Amino acid sequence: MKRQIRLLFFLILVASNTHASQVLLDGGVKINGLWCFPSLQDTTVYYYLPNEATLSLQPNGLPAFSMLRYVENTDGSEPSKQVISKATGGAIVHFLLSYGVQDQQRKLAENGLRQQLGNDKIVVKGPIIFSQARYALVSSILTKGKATLLTAGDAPVLEGGQLAFSFQLSPADSKLFLESFKMATPDLSLIFDFTFSGLSQAYNAEMEIEWSKLYSYEKMKSKGGYWIFKYEAERVVEELFQENAIRLHATGEDKMMDGLIELAHEKATNLLFSPIDIRQYRTQNNQVLEGILDAVDQVADRFGLGLFGGGFEAGYTYREIRQEGISKFSFNKRTALDRHHFITFNIGDLFKKYGENPKVFKTVNLADPDFEQREVYIGLDGQLNTAFKHMVNNVTVVLKKEHEDGTETLAQQLVRQDSLGAVQPLKFVYGNRKDTDRSQWLHYQYKTIWHFQGGGQMETDWETSASAMISLFVPYEHRTVFLDGDVKSVWEKDIQAIVVSIEHPFFDQKKVQRQIIRKGDVLDSKNFQLTLAAGQYSCDYEITWVSRKGNKSKKGLDKFGVILIDEIPQ
Repeated sequence: MKRQIRLLFFLILVASNTHASQVLLDGGVKINGLWCFPSLQDTTVYYYLPNEATLSLQPNGLPAFSMLRYVENTDGSEPSKQVISKATGGAIVHFLLSYGVQDQQRKLAENGLRQQLGNDKIVVKGPIIFSQARYALVSSILTKGKATLLTAGDAPVLEGGQLAFSFQLSPADSKLFLESFKMATPDLSLIFDFTFSGLSQAYNAEMEIEWSKLYSYEKMKSKGGYWIFKYEAERVVEELFQENAIRLHATGEDKMMDGLIELAHEKATNLLFSPIDIRQYRTQNNQVLEGILDAVDQVADRFGLGLFGGGFEAGYTYREIRQEGISKFSFNKRTALDRHHFITFNIGDLFKKYGENPKVFKTVNLADPDFEQREVYIGLDGQLNTAFKHMVNNVTVVLKKEHEDGTETLAQQLVRQDSLGAVQPLKFVYGNRKDTDRSQWLHYQYKTIWHFQGGGQMETDWETSASAMISLFVPYEHRTVFLDGDVKSVWEKDIQAIVVSIEHPFFDQKKVQRQIIRKGDVLDSKNFQLTLAAGQYSCDYEITWVSRKGNKSKKGLDKFGVILIDEIPQ
C-alpha cells in the first residue's frame, strides 16, 4: 500500500511539474550523457530526456524476461524410415521493457549544469513527457543473416512505463536465438523514437518562396498520391534551397545560426508536404517495412549527432499548391516545434547471468495444454496522453474469444488517463477450453468504444487478431488553429473589432467556434482548439472586420493551421 501511495504521489508530481512548463529547445545542453532543457517560465529549472532502456524487474528481483522452449511430441502416424524422429515445438519469447534515468546520473547532470553555467540555483526537476513514442524491433537471426525489422509499434510516453513484447519461434529459430543469447551482444535490438515539443528562438529573419521556380523543379511536378519518408522530403527541400527557389534572409547575429537554418528547412517541409501515418501501408506493401529499416539505419548512423526533426516512421505526401508570385514568412516569434529523441537497447549478456535459472530460460514438454493461458496486453498510443487532456474521457476495450468447446470468453478493460502511468500493464487473460488447434487458439476478436469530451461516442467493428498486444490508436486528433497577421495595420484602417468563426464536423453534427479580437488583445491567446477525425487537416472559416463605415467579410478553407486576419478585402 505504501508503495502504491508513493507511486501515485510521483505520478501527480510528474504531471503537475512537467506539463506546467514549456522548454526552450535552443537552450538544450547534453551534459554527462543527459539532454537537459531549460523551462520557459524559469530558466533555472531544467527537464531531462530519459536516456536508457532496461528490462523491467519482477518482484523477486529477476528480469521480466522469459524464453520458454517447448516440445510437442508427434503421434508418429507419418511413415518414416528413421527410428528416431523429430518432435515439433518452438519457443515463446516474452519480455517487458521500461526506460528512464538513474537518479545518480540526474544528480551528476544537475551538478554539471551548475558548474558550467555558474549558478547553484539550477535544478534538474524531472522528465519531459513525450507526446508520442514508437519502437522498432530489429534482428537478423530469424532472417538468415539479413537485418530485418520484425515489428514496430507504440511505446509508453511516461518514464517508467512498461512495454510488452511476445513472439513465437520455430524449433530451428529457437535454437539460433538461444545460441545468440550466449553471446555478449545478442542479435535482438530495439530503437525507440520519442517525440517531444519545445519552443524555438525568435530570429530576425525572413524566408521567401518563389513559386514559379518551385513549380519548375522536377521533383515537385505531378506527384499525386505518391508518398515518401521524411528524410526524403528533407532532401527535396535542401535541393530547393540550393536551386534558390527558397531563400533565407537574416540580419545581425542571426545570419549564420544553425538553429535558424534548421527552423527554415522545417517550415518549408511543412508547407510543401502533408504528414501521413505510413503504418496503414504495412499490410499492403512490404516496401514500407524495408523503408522503415533504412530510416532506422540512418538514425543509427547519425545517433551521436543529437536530436532530430523527424522519426523513423515519418511519412509525407506532396501538397497540392496553387500559389503565385513570392510568399514571405517571418521568424520573429518563438515557434512550437516537435523534436525526436532516440534510445537504443540490446538484450545484453542475459544468458550469462540467468542461463541456468529455469524461471528465465526453460525447456518443457507440453504434456497438457489445458493448463496454458493466453495473455493479451493493451498498448497505449503516445497520442493518448494529449487526447485525454483535450478530447477523450475514456476508452473501453472489449475482447471476445470463442473456444472449440462452444463456450465464449468475454472481458473488457477501461482505459483512463491514469492508465498511462499504471505500474502493471493492462491485459486480458483467457484459458484453453478444448482448443486443440494451437494456432487458432491465439486468435481472438476485439473492439473499442471511445467516449469523447462534449458527448461524442464512437464504437469500432469487431477485429480479429493473433497479436500479443492490442494497440490503441486515437481515431481523432487534437488540432490548434492559430490567428496571425499584422493587426497594427488593421487598427489603422479604422477597424473596431475582428470576428473569426470556424466550422468543422464533430461526429454527426457541425461545431462552430468564434473568437473576437479587439484592439489591445494578445493575439497568441486567440486560437482555436479542434477535435478532428484522424487525417483531416482542413476546416471552414469566416472573418468579419467590424467598422463604423460598414463591415467586410471573407470566407475560406484553412489547411495549414494558420488564419491570416490582416488581409481585408477591398
